[in-house]
Formats: sequence, structure tokens, C-alpha cells
Amino acid sequence: MKKTVLFFTVLTTLSILLSSCSSCVGGGENEDTTNSKNKDINLTVFLDLSDRLAKAKTPSQMERDIAIVENLVDWFQGSTFGPQLLETKNCMKVFFYPAPEDPEINKWASDLLVDLSKLTPGDKKKTLLGDQSGTPNMKIRFDQTLEKIYEKAIQEKKWIGCDVWDFFSSKKVDNQCIKDGFRNILVILSDGYFYHKNNLKQSGDAYSYINGNTLTNPNSSLIAERNGLENLEVLIVEVSDDDPAIRKRIEEVIGNWLTAMGVKHYDVVPTDLPINTKTAIENFLNN
Repeated sequence: MKKTVLFFTVLTTLSILLSSCSSCVGGGENEDTTNSKNKDINLTVFLDLSDRLAKAKTPSQMERDIAIVENLVDWFQGSTFGPQLLETKNCMKVFFYPAPEDPEINKWASDLLVDLSKLTPGDKKKTLLGDQSGTPNMKIRFDQTLEKIYEKAIQEKKWIGCDVWDFFSSKKVDNQCIKDGFRNILVILSDGYFYHKNNLKQSGDAYSYINGNTLTNPNSSLIAERNGLENLEVLIVEVSDDDPAIRKRIEEVIGNWLTAMGVKHYDVVPTDLPINTKTAIENFLNN
């Protein structure tokens, strides 16, 4: 009799455990979100160094952009520290276009890359926080390097545009921003006027660029030459135009373009004070 009772007790307990586990399987969107948050992070920041830097603002565009990168570094560090530090392969890098003409430009670019997959646990901590031997922490290193890049770009005034459209269409984004098995996040700092003087295409009402003329056409769109970007999250910040209607139109065109290429999680955020932009960034990254 005791054996029979024990058998049914074990069987009931096992049934409850299996039922609990089955409730964690599936879940559609919730499952995708959970899986995404459990993955290592591959965070890429794309800086538009076009004539947006020359526009008079307070704070300046350089100050706004650097503050945004600081916020992203804070989030990256917060997502890295903890029990997972030993095993994490988190990666963050910042790149920019057009690149200033300076002999140090390659070194500056390498200073804006942190790939923890290639470091020992001790070196991971030193890379993120610095040490007393003179290694600067990640935020200080990024700040100092970005100041040099922005000051050089503003000095040169090489305003040829920033070809965000080609970055996606030529699939450079795949090589630069997507790793298998990672949560791939691309943050673009741009005013939303995607344009490059040497890459102007048109197909009916679809264009390879966004400017004042295309925005006056209510049917205008960006040419979507590819798809397959379901594994990439895209956040575009600092979209700027004094006319709210035009700004909304920019957001609509970009959003439709990203959707056509398969991007499921994206947001297009207008320029604002850094403290307000920080909230928008955190909402995107944590959802």
C-alpha cells in the first residue's frame, strides 16, 4: 500500500513539473523576446558624419552624438557585468562615414571596438573599466576618440553625404552588423536625410535617397533591393527637421523601407535633448 501511494505521489509531482515546463515552451513573440535577451550582444553604432554636423544647435550635434554613444556604452556595460562576464562574447563597435582624412584614422577606428569574445576574464574587466596601469575605461576611450573624429570631420567639411541606403542595399550591413547566434542591434545616428552625391537612383516613386524633393511626393519611398534582415534590430536616432509634418514623413519612409527588408524590431526617433533621447534608447533596447 505504501509503495502504491509513493508511486502516485511521484507520478503526480512529475506531471506538475512537466505541465510547468510545457507552459514555458512556445509563446510566439514572448519566446522570441526571451531568446533574444538571453543571447550575447552584438551592438553596432553607425555615425553619419555629413553636413548635419554643421547645423547650429544647442547642444551641438557633436555633443548630442557623443552623449548618445555614452548611453549605449552604459547599457552595454550593464548588460555585460554579472555572472555572465566569464562566458560573455558581447561585442560593441562604432564606425562612421565619411571617414576623415587623417593618418590616425585606422587607430581611431580600432579604439572604438570592444570584442569580449577574444579576451580573458581579467582582460574583459580591464577593457570595460580600465585599471591603474593607465588603461582607460571604455567610456573615456570612446569619448576621447569620438571627439577627435568629430573635430576632424567638422574641420575638413567634406560634406559628400552619408550613404545609409547603400550600406543596407549592398549588404555591407550583413558583414558589419550581423553575427549568427547573437542579438544584433544597429543604432544609426542620422538626421534621416539619406543621401550620397555619387549614388542617386530612381525607380518610379522609389529612390535611393531622401531629400526635400522626394519628401514632397506623398507616394515616395526608398528602394528596397533586398530582404532577409529579420535577425537585425535597427534604431535610428536624431532624425531632424523643423517641420513636424516633414519629420513624420521621414520616419514613415524609413520605417516602410526597414519593414520591406525584413526588420521586425525598429524605431525612428526625432532629435531631442540627450536626456530625452536616452529614455527612447533604453525603451528600445530593453523591449
